[in-house]
Amino acid sequence: MSIAAVILIREKMNQLIVHTSTNNMAALFEGQGAQFVGMGKSLYQQYPYVRDLFDEASDVLGFNMKKLCFEDLEHKLNLTEYTQPALLTVETASYLVLKKELGWKPSYLAGHSLGEITSLVCGGAITFGDGVGLVKLRGKYMQEAVPNGKGTMLVVRNCDPILLKEQCLKINKKGYQLSIANYNSIDQCVISGEFDAVEIVIDQLRGRNIWNKKLNVSGPFHNPLMESAAQRLKEDLDKIVISDLEIPVISNVTALPYIEKTSIKEHIIKQIVCPVEWVKCIKYLLCNNTFDLIDMGPGQVLKKLANGLSQVRVYSFEEGMNYLSNQHCNKKQDRDIKFMEECVRIAVCTPNYNQSEEQLDYIILLKNIKARIKILKEKNEKPSKYEVEQAYEMLRQVMKEKLVPGNEETMRFNDLHNSYQF
Repeated sequence: MSIAAVILIREKMNQLIVHTSTNNMAALFEGQGAQFVGMGKSLYQQYPYVRDLFDEASDVLGFNMKKLCFEDLEHKLNLTEYTQPALLTVETASYLVLKKELGWKPSYLAGHSLGEITSLVCGGAITFGDGVGLVKLRGKYMQEAVPNGKGTMLVVRNCDPILLKEQCLKINKKGYQLSIANYNSIDQCVISGEFDAVEIVIDQLRGRNIWNKKLNVSGPFHNPLMESAAQRLKEDLDKIVISDLEIPVISNVTALPYIEKTSIKEHIIKQIVCPVEWVKCIKYLLCNNTFDLIDMGPGQVLKKLANGLSQVRVYSFEEGMNYLSNQHCNKKQDRDIKFMEECVRIAVCTPNYNQSEEQLDYIILLKNIKARIKILKEKNEKPSKYEVEQAYEMLRQVMKEKLVPGNEETMRFNDLHNSYQF
């Protein structure tokens, strides 16, 4: 076997990324309201590629993303046009950490409102640079669509969504604009509209003892009042190239995965004026046997919204990282033992071309490695890097002592390569 081939195998052994199982898992991305000063700081400090992402955002946007997220001395983080690119940056960073450190590739991506665009960035349809620039404009247009103080949003719990929708329609007959903006969970909706119309709802709900609270937002989002924002954003979207998705993304508008990339721009526009069908998005995942979800956002908002849905398990980012790390370690342990077993199998199956009657040294090595594999499996322990390398070195010794011809030696090492799936 050539020296170059040996070096290649050794390098692959050292650089192997064990991909965590993608079966029945999804990444969830939060929308506006999840932001807080300091979000993303620990990831920024730990990973160079996260720092690169923040730098790219700063270059695209023309302001310092690091200072906005970690210090916010100018009190801009809660302004929509700054909130949205900040959250997209932090949540993309979180996703990158799981992808790069643990090789994670979920089955689906889904995002709430702004989070859907983060999903499209992480899913490969939109570049990060285009995405972060787009949501800054999205936030600006949404903020400017309705004069400050003229519109608001109200979160309502434990009220039948059908009755709430009927109530909005009755109020609209009086000349107002009011609608359900978010179907957040089985017991929570958000209504959006003109300030006076929302006040009427509050008065009506007060008599029914239904919990409600105004949201600290700058406008009535996901409402037809946002039509001017939608049309302005359409012009900017037309300048962006949309690529094929690498991972399915669930649309807030249809609660179904995007099938054609041509529909992505259309739904991004519709989402601004249409309700976020979040409950249906989660139910789609559950109907497709996707029960383990990781909330990539800094506020664990989507994890809290999932309470009450049977079968679903939603992890915060930190919990998800621990969960995937355990899976990653277990999978790597299985792969390492498989590699050692494959070395033993090839060593035993390779014919002996050495006619000498002397005891060959590799036999003792082979017995020791077989015994070690048995102990590792019985104790469910992970082999050390040294033990894995020893199995590989044993196989090289076998090829040398059995005087295996060069062509056959190359074939045997190719078998090892294919079995280990580098």
